[in-house]
Amino acid sequence: MKSLTLILGAILLVAGIAGFLFGGVPYQSQDTILDVGGIEAQVETEKRVDIPPVASAILLVGGVGVLAWGIKKG
Repeated sequence: MKSLTLILGAILLVAGIAGFLFGGVPYQSQDTILDVGGIEAQVETEKRVDIPPVASAILLVGGVGVLAWGIKKG
């Protein structure tokens, strides 16, 4: 249980930092735009989940809190 709490705290902390540094979390998506017989055309686009600064602060404080609680509990 302690390791799960520490992992959750670390994920929240990293998400909060990513929100402040990058304004969100980027990811890549691959979409098929043409599929005719044996011919297939795909396009790879980079998308981003925007994280508002207030949410980043909440994630950051929450991550620190969960980490501190997990360390204190164990």
